[in-house]
Amino acid sequence: MMQLIEPGRRLWTPRDVDAPLVEPHVFAPPPPPFGAGGTLSIANVKWQGWNPGLLAGLVLWLRGDSIVRDPTDLSKVSSWNDKSVNAHNTAVALITQRPTYSAAAINGKPGATFDGALTFLRSFGTNTMPALANLSVWVVAKPTATAAGIQYGMIGFGAFTPAFGTYGNNPFYTHSSPFAFNSWTDKTVVAGTSYLFEYKRGAGPAWNMLLNGGLSTLTYTTAFTTTPLNWGYGDEGPGSSPHVFLGDICEIVVIDHAATALEESNMHTYSQSYYATA
Repeated sequence: MMQLIEPGRRLWTPRDVDAPLVEPHVFAPPPPPFGAGGTLSIANVKWQGWNPGLLAGLVLWLRGDSIVRDPTDLSKVSSWNDKSVNAHNTAVALITQRPTYSAAAINGKPGATFDGALTFLRSFGTNTMPALANLSVWVVAKPTATAAGIQYGMIGFGAFTPAFGTYGNNPFYTHSSPFAFNSWTDKTVVAGTSYLFEYKRGAGPAWNMLLNGGLSTLTYTTAFTTTPLNWGYGDEGPGSSPHVFLGDICEIVVIDHAATALEESNMHTYSQSYYATA
């Protein structure tokens, strides 16, 4: 006879005297990965092992497990290798400007710690990024501190092009030519808390920002194409060392288009699973 012990699991027992004696067999079928219409179920993203390497149009994928430590000083990050096929690796020449390696920066995952003053990483030379008119950028980061009137850059796209980070307790957008500086004041950043920041620009000129998957009601516009030389990570790009990020960055992802709702949901779920962001 068959005895049901819980939904989805069955225990077969040889209680019928006429039945052959067999070993008890317990099985549990895995959850279906796809929902109605063949759409990937967001609830099963963690079970599926989804990661940003599956994103279409992936340009850059930096994650803490691809950090290269300085062999002469293992506490320093000498370079951060691109996990995508594009090899847009980042580095910084002077050891005094290298961020610190942290083995457990966010939720026990490795990352780079920036000091808010001198440390940064750049993409340059043969590793330069492509020019992009439309894109989405995700950054998993934990600010160590926030302060009114203080600007901490997380990523910049080269000379005279937009950069993003935190300003006081808000995410910010800045553009140096023509000059513009704005904050997404409806989104609040708290020191010591981990976040998934997303900045995206589609076919129109508007920049949108999402914080932990929540879309800001504010948009900012500019004519824009990224500059291939000297993308900055942990700062705003060339010449912006006074605006270095203060805190930990564990992951940076760039795709060549404005992310779809499904891509954003996947990234949000992945960030929640992997980094325990909200």
